Amino acid sequence: MLIPAYRPLVRHSKPVLKQVKTWPSGATSALQDCFECTDWNMFREAATNGNSINMEEYTTSVTRYISKCIDYMTISKTITTCSNQKLWMTLKVHALLKLRVSAFRAGDKTALKQQGLNCIPAITNYKTTSPACDSDAYLPNTLNDFYTVRGTELCSNEEDHPNDQALCLSMADVKRTLCRVNPEKFAGPDNIPGRVFRECAEQLADVFTDIQHLPKQR
Repeated sequence: MLIPAYRPLVRHSKPVLKQVKTWPSGATSALQDCFECTDWNMFREAATNGNSINMEEYTTSVTRYISKCIDYMTISKTITTCSNQKLWMTLKVHALLKLRVSAFRAGDKTALKQQGLNCIPAITNYKTTSPACDSDAYLPNTLNDFYTVRGTELCSNEEDHPNDQALCLSMADVKRTLCRVNPEKFAGPDNIPGRVFRECAEQLADVFTDIQHLPKQR
């Protein structure tokens, strides 16, 4: 008696249309020129009430302005995505997988093994060399200690100690931090791509340094 082959049920889903932003030629330089000519002080003045500055309003207005500039410089494009389309399936990985399939069909074991080894670093974004750090090696620990202490104070609602000193970051420190932003990661709650922070670090360092130096609010 022949037993029919078992075929698992596969759940199919319809393709979904998704809006993505494409960067035309010259968009980055246009953004740099736009931010270079922007009077960032007007956002500070709009958030000022008497002698106090609303940091949340100041930051929100700046990030919204940056997002509006990005929307104006970029082009929206509609693409079709499938449920089984993985985020790591880039054009580079797709090309390597095609070479691997070709090696498998040709029976070339050496090429098959080599293409398999090439796919792993492309999928995981593994790098053999660690990035060089050209700034103060103690800066990450200083930032961590500062925000740990401040977060504890806000949670406990204790009064500030008279000997506390605010963390002061120079514009060069902020610029170096923006230049280290990974452009391949997803945008945060501000919806600003990482490539904007990295490629426009020189133009945005001034305003974000000013925001960083604002006094904390209870």
